[in-house]
Amino acid sequence: MISVRKSLLFGAMCMLLIMFAAYSGSHKAIVHWVRAQGLANTGEQVEFMAEYGGKYATELTADSESVKISKLCDDSLFAVTSDEPVTTKLTAKIHDDDGEVITGTYEIEFKDEAAY
Repeated sequence: MISVRKSLLFGAMCMLLIMFAAYSGSHKAIVHWVRAQGLANTGEQVEFMAEYGGKYATELTADSESVKISKLCDDSLFAVTSDEPVTTKLTAKIHDDDGEVITGTYEIEFKDEAAY
């Protein structure tokens, strides 16, 4: 019963984090993060996509040097990993049809033996 409550509370907190992080992009654009999760085990690969107005991010950066980012099968799917415990902010850049760059941020925490 307690683990169910913790899971529900954690899920609600993650959704709020996604909403607040997505709203912090330039021009107050709401960037939608696809397949995102805010907590992962160290060494675990987490996949991310960021979307705004039907366009997907082609650039993803992290504010921590210990976080490794690589592109997967297409230009919009990214794999994020860290071999050490760290909390980092990811920044996605999306180029729209008008040539403007929309940015959105998302925070992820890597922990040793993270509890989901």
